[in-house]
Amino acid sequence: MNSKYISEDKYYEINKKAMKKVLIFLSIGIFVSLTLLITGFIRKQVINKQNAKAYQIAYDESENKAKEAKKRIEDIKIEKDNLAKQIETKNNECSIISAELSDICNSELKTLRKNLSDLEKEKLSLERENYTVYYKIVSPSKYKVFFFLSGGFLVGIIIFSILIYDVIKDYEVNKFQDDEYVLPVQEKIEKIVPAINTFATEIIQDIKEEQEKDSDKEET
Repeated sequence: MNSKYISEDKYYEINKKAMKKVLIFLSIGIFVSLTLLITGFIRKQVINKQNAKAYQIAYDESENKAKEAKKRIEDIKIEKDNLAKQIETKNNECSIISAELSDICNSELKTLRKNLSDLEKEKLSLERENYTVYYKIVSPSKYKVFFFLSGGFLVGIIIFSILIYDVIKDYEVNKFQDDEYVLPVQEKIEKIVPAINTFATEIIQDIKEEQEKDSDKEET
């Protein structure tokens, strides 16, 4: 790594600076991840309560229907017993009445038997009926998605933080090396410029002196 080109103290300082920036970034990522996780737990509790309430409503409705059916079956048994007695009585009446009234009696008897048959069918239907009340549950995916997002975001932030750390560290190292290179150049320039000025001044002075000498010779 570039650390061999810089001092150990400077490399430690660069690592510390890069780590500080990464920790800030990582802290924000962890905060977001925890927020998603807490949101998931809150959503889970809300959804579980909704499903429990829906289940209780369906269960109570199912129990009420079953109780009503059971009561109706008990009533049918009583009605059947009463009809059976009426049929027996009507059958005895029909056997002793005159031929002119037998058709009416048999018609009434037929109606009673039909009513008895209808009650039996109703009783069988009630006994075979499924009184389970179904309800629509809220899918667990409504809150599990927050858990997946939280875990995925945290893993992504950790990987990204490692990459960011390397990028920042390399940047700081390169920046330091560039500064170390530019500084000596600037120092050399600062040293050379006065020397050049001095040298130029001396040359100008020599030229003036030569001109003055030439002028003196011409005058003599």
